[in-house]
Amino acid sequence: MRYPIGQAVITRRCNLSCEQCRWTSGDYQDRSFREWRPYLDWLLENSHHVLLIGGEPTVHGDFEKFVAYLAGKGASFSVASNSVFVTRDDLWQWYDLGLYNWSVSVDSLEDVRGKAGWRALGVAQRLGYRDLHANVTLSRANLGAVLQLVREITRKGVWAEVGTLAWGKGPGYDVWPDVSHLAVEEGEELDRVCAALSVWAKEDLLAHNREEGYFQDVARYAPTMSWRCDRPALILDADCRLRLCRDVRGWAVPALEPLMTSDVEWIDAWKRDVGEFCRGCFWDCHWAVCYWGKCSFQEGGELFSHGHRA
Repeated sequence: MRYPIGQAVITRRCNLSCEQCRWTSGDYQDRSFREWRPYLDWLLENSHHVLLIGGEPTVHGDFEKFVAYLAGKGASFSVASNSVFVTRDDLWQWYDLGLYNWSVSVDSLEDVRGKAGWRALGVAQRLGYRDLHANVTLSRANLGAVLQLVREITRKGVWAEVGTLAWGKGPGYDVWPDVSHLAVEEGEELDRVCAALSVWAKEDLLAHNREEGYFQDVARYAPTMSWRCDRPALILDADCRLRLCRDVRGWAVPALEPLMTSDVEWIDAWKRDVGEFCRGCFWDCHWAVCYWGKCSFQEGGELFSHGHRA
């Protein structure tokens, strides 16, 4: 099976210290590009699109080598960055190397990360980046303002990626629940927001999670954290080992050597980890595998190369 997207956590390090995040915990030394290269090839063989993430991927000492290698392969790939310390010269250098797809986090235009992401989007747009994405995380903190935020993003000619705070009820999560988590008390307001987003998805204002049922599921599952995935996502951690999911490392899955593992072995290990760790969640759901088949785009490369936004 070839996955729509393969995610590479090239570093756990980050230039921010967000209170709810513990991705930077643990003894994870960055693997060099040379060590990563066979695993990048494996991701390219098993997915239509590669996403470089972290941590903050741009702090990896070999970041430019990752970009140059994937561009040289003619791969469909993108980078998700907080962009807080990314400069115009950085974006120009990476564009010159062949990076055209850039994704940032913009949960608000009032905080440091949101302002930095908004600035980086503007700079990347002027430099000629073809495909720009703003990841918007629905939370208690921005629920009342998120519709206006999404409007501002789409007016800029940028795709809005709307997801929810990423944690669940099982052990081993790489984020901590905090007061921003959507709760049952927000149900009526959440229903209103999701109804509007469902309409906008039909109007082609949102990327990837344009399936109407996605936002219905957000309103249903996010407050109760009762979502259960029925298949794995393709994610390599900073040590080049598979993860159970974006937010839980697991134990049986990371014990596998990806380059030597069959699909049957992987699925078996994934099921064992689900039984051990998963008690229900509602994670960053526009990456949930079940939604990809319902999208207007079928290939991962097409999902990240929206011609009419070029």
